[in-house]
Amino acid sequence: MYDCAIPFIFQVLGMGEKWKGGDIRNGAAGGFKVNLLKKELAKFQNDKEKIILFTDRTVSLIMDIVVGFIGYASELYRLITSSKVDDTDDDQLFYTKIYLNEKLRNKHKIKLDHKAEVFQSLNGAVSNQFLPMYNNVLHLGDVELRFKGREAYLQNTAYNTVPLVVHGNGRSKMVLNTLGNYLAKSWNSEDGCLSCWDDSILLEDKHPSTYPVVLIAVFIEQATPFLEEFLAKLNKLEYPKDKIHFFVHNAVKYHSKLVEEFLSEHGKSYRSVKRINPEDNIEEWLARNLAIEQCLTKNCEYYFNVDGEAHLDNPHALRLLIEQNRYVS
Repeated sequence: MYDCAIPFIFQVLGMGEKWKGGDIRNGAAGGFKVNLLKKELAKFQNDKEKIILFTDRTVSLIMDIVVGFIGYASELYRLITSSKVDDTDDDQLFYTKIYLNEKLRNKHKIKLDHKAEVFQSLNGAVSNQFLPMYNNVLHLGDVELRFKGREAYLQNTAYNTVPLVVHGNGRSKMVLNTLGNYLAKSWNSEDGCLSCWDDSILLEDKHPSTYPVVLIAVFIEQATPFLEEFLAKLNKLEYPKDKIHFFVHNAVKYHSKLVEEFLSEHGKSYRSVKRINPEDNIEEWLARNLAIEQCLTKNCEYYFNVDGEAHLDNPHALRLLIEQNRYVS
């Protein structure tokens, strides 16, 4: 986990399980998530001290609503088991009915987080245009990224609160990505990026014969200036070529001779070469999918996508990126 400043014990519900909650993209559904939570909370139904904080990532990916709550495990278990819900039922309706039930609301002392004291939804709270950072404050709308000493935090300026959980849903996911570079002890002014070193590896401690296998996928989709220099820089990457599968999709007939000459001169030094020519009439989207399929077929450990316009001036770029040891999810 790269997004939490406090050492919580995380449990991802439904990981590896088949989705049974209906088509949540096109209508009300999601009861499956409630039933997953019921099953997990059953382990702590008699624990009156354990505190459970629940957030719904599925909702943040699809819909412009937020589901999040916090409470004692035993109380939450009794609360969500107070009524039955089918896997394909509307989980939002399920939670709404619980809150509207005055008896349940009073019994369990349910409160809505109106002032974002715990949960902050970015959707609707951030502006489309950001002002430049001034006096260590980045103004984003109703929230601001602020710094106090070595720590970064998010301030809700509408209610003067500092929320515990930041939730990026709807159109605000890009803002969440930006905030993630600073919040939760990810960065400070003295040490720079702290999270950059989490789980990183050092290839210099390994023999080149044990380096991870990587597929470099090159996409030349339009007439591109300085393409010869681009290819030369790729070839100068400080990484064993026998650990590199080379994939190139060239959609420009004008560049065919240059690509052919490059592969004729250097292709044999790579682990394998896959070339798609303009005459193959393979569209860009399909070529990009084919590159990933090629990576999987070759059992490569890393996939490196490079478009023809992007020059890699640092010959150590590939090695440094691999040492970051990051995954795409």
